[in-house]
Amino acid sequence: MKIFNPLKFIIDPAIKIIDRTFAFMPHANIFLMILSLVLLFLSLTLLIKTIRNMMLQKIETIINRYLFRNDLLGFSLAILLTFIVQSSSVTTSLIIPLAGAGIISIRQIYPYTLGTNIGTTGTAIIAALATQNEIALTVAFAHLCFNIFGIMIFYPLKLIPIKLAEYVGQKASKSTKNLVLFIIIYILLHFIPIVILLFT
Repeated sequence: MKIFNPLKFIIDPAIKIIDRTFAFMPHANIFLMILSLVLLFLSLTLLIKTIRNMMLQKIETIINRYLFRNDLLGFSLAILLTFIVQSSSVTTSLIIPLAGAGIISIRQIYPYTLGTNIGTTGTAIIAALATQNEIALTVAFAHLCFNIFGIMIFYPLKLIPIKLAEYVGQKASKSTKNLVLFIIIYILLHFIPIVILLFT
């Protein structure tokens, strides 16, 4: 069973056109990867500028009054959006320009990001229920329980990740050297455990 994905419905035609346009080029995959990164950062920059230039006060009032008025609303909104779009990365990326424009705070985003982790388990659960396979159901509900218990642990300790995020953001924004250093540390945090597992 496949669930309708509105995001794929919108962007798939554009992806196919770009693939056909650059298919004749040597090393087209590398070129498209670089192009996508450039377009991503350009889009985010333009989006932040647009949000700032729009009726900032009205948008800020709507967001703070209705969408991020309290933690429960932000958490619920994230679950719903992630379930519809079927990607926690997309719903998290949607909120980054608002933070960059100073419309919402990291404190408001925190429960939202936790909610995306619950929403992203919805697709796996529906797919597992459709298969009616015991192992698939076990994995899907283990994924859900893992995220629920993670939230139960880290939501009460929210000051730690929020303060760390603010510290990293402040340091990284001061110079390019700091930014590169934090990116390298971030990459190493992912690769070191993989290397240890491969060689043990």
